[in-house]
Amino acid sequence: MKTMKIIFALSLAMILFAFNSNNANADNKTNGIIRYQVIIHVDPNLKLTDQMLVFMSDENGRYIDHPQLYVKGATVYNFSEKGPKTAIRIASVSMLDGNELFVVPDVQKGTFEGGQVYKFTVYVGSPDPTGTAGIVQ
Repeated sequence: MKTMKIIFALSLAMILFAFNSNNANADNKTNGIIRYQVIIHVDPNLKLTDQMLVFMSDENGRYIDHPQLYVKGATVYNFSEKGPKTAIRIASVSMLDGNELFVVPDVQKGTFEGGQVYKFTVYVGSPDPTGTAGIVQ
């Protein structure tokens, strides 16, 4: 009789643990964190005297996560937000002093799912060699 109670208690604990694990995975997928990876390509002939900001924004210009200061030599910048979202996301760079700079932003439209990483590529100082960045798809 005592053995049956122990087996019953262990079985119940395993069922509850499995249920909670499945719910946690579902929450990560539906309400998880969307990650954006922005890859910056700077023309090597460009003489940058001022600092730049790397940012991710929505179609209205509102920042997604905090803008990040460009660091010479660093090519990858990470941003995140809670998801899922069906929206337009724009990765770009701007000069801190407001000076003009030739930038080909990367614009993507669609449903961004939690738990996924979405890559954006931004070209600074020279046109995109593939001619595909900056086009809403």
